[in-house]
Amino acid sequence: LIKCYGRNRILMIELVVSPETATGRSGNRITCAKKACRYPAKQSQGGTSCPNCGQVLPTQTQTDEEWKIAGMGKRIEEFEERTQPALEFLKKKVAHARIDGEKNEEDVFAQILAAVRKNLG
Repeated sequence: LIKCYGRNRILMIELVVSPETATGRSGNRITCAKKACRYPAKQSQGGTSCPNCGQVLPTQTQTDEEWKIAGMGKRIEEFEERTQPALEFLKKKVAHARIDGEKNEEDVFAQILAAVRKNLG
């Protein structure tokens, strides 16, 4: 990436969130049942039209999505073992922004936007 875009055009965004919050948010998500779409949405959006394809969004967690919640412990473990070391390496190579993912969606988005403007602006 550095060779292709240059070091000053790369920003690594680290979204920091507790395992409890990640698990809770994952359990509160649904996806469009249309396999070609798979638009992610909150359960509260169930029964409304998918903004991407127009199909009605499911009203509860789909059985094909239950693996997300059941396997969350393993996903977190793999993140800590595999992804975290890569992040530590990348922090030394490119610009890095640490985002507080415990906040609400609007605040998280605002933090990301501010980091992009500051680092890539």
